[in-house]
Amino acid sequence: MFPVSSGCFQEQQETNKSLPRSASTPETRTKFTQDNLCHAQRERLDSANLWVLVDCILRDTSEDLGLQCDAVNLAFGRRCEELEDARHKLQHHLHKMLREITDQEHNVVALKEAIKDKEEPLHIAQTRL
Repeated sequence: MFPVSSGCFQEQQETNKSLPRSASTPETRTKFTQDNLCHAQRERLDSANLWVLVDCILRDTSEDLGLQCDAVNLAFGRRCEELEDARHKLQHHLHKMLREITDQEHNVVALKEAIKDKEEPLHIAQTRL
C-alpha cells in the first residue's frame, strides 16, 4: 500500500471546501438518491390510491348505469303498454263511430224513402184541398 500523507488529505479537504455547492459528493449523491427513493415511494402509493379510487368510481358508475338501464326499461315497458291500451281504445272507438255513421246513413236512406212514400199521398191530399 501507498502511504497517505496528511498533506494530501488536507489538500483534499481544502479542495472540497473550495468546491462550489453544486459539486457532487458521495454524501450529496446518497441524500439525493434517498430523497428520490422516498419521492418515488410516495408517488407509487399515491398512484395505487388513485387506482383504488378510480376502480371504486367505475364500479359505482357501472352500478348506477345498470340501475338507470333497469329503470328506463321498466318505464319504457309501461309506456308501451299504455300506448297499446290507447291504440285498442281508439280502434274500439273508431269501430263504434263507423257503426254509428253507418246506422245514421241507413236512417237517412230510410227517411228519404219514407218522405218519398209520403209524397204521393201528400200530393193527393193537396189536390183535394
